Amino acid sequence: MHGAALVLLKYGGDAALVAMATGRLWTPADYFGFLPSTLATFRDAPGWLMPALAIWTLPFLWTGVTLTARRAYDAGRSLWWALVFFVPYVNYLLMLGLCMVPSAGRAPDERNVPHPDAGSRSTLLLSIGAGVSVGVAMVGLEVVVLKQYGLGSPLLYWR
Repeated sequence: MHGAALVLLKYGGDAALVAMATGRLWTPADYFGFLPSTLATFRDAPGWLMPALAIWTLPFLWTGVTLTARRAYDAGRSLWWALVFFVPYVNYLLMLGLCMVPSAGRAPDERNVPHPDAGSRSTLLLSIGAGVSVGVAMVGLEVVVLKQYGLGSPLLYWR
C-alpha cells in the first residue's frame, strides 16, 4: 500500500512539474519509454525542468530501494534483490513478485533490515562492485545494444 501511494505521489509531482513547465499533461505511458511525444515535452521545456525532475526523483529512488530491500528480507530473500530495482522494466516484475511472496515468518524484532555495519569489509566491497557492474552493464546495453541513450536523449533537445 505504501508503494502504491508513493507511485501516485511521484506521478502527481512529475505531472505537475511538466504541466507547470510546458502546459502539457504527462501521462503514465510516458514512464514506459521515450515516446516521440515525451521527447517533444523535453525539447520544448524550460531549462529548469530536468534538474527539478531529478531532484524530485531522489527521495523516491532512495525509498524504492529501501522498500525493495526490506520486502526481500521479509520474504526470506537476499538483500541483493534490491539491485534489480535499477533494471528498467524488470524492476516492475520484481516488485509485483515480492508483493505476492508471503512473509518468511520471522519474529517481529528480526524483521528489520540488518544495519550496514553488520557485514564485513569484503561484503562491503562486493556490494560496491555489484552496483558498479550493474551500472556498467546497463549503460552498455542502452548504448551498444539498444543504440539509445536513455535520459541522454531528452537532454540533447534540452535548452
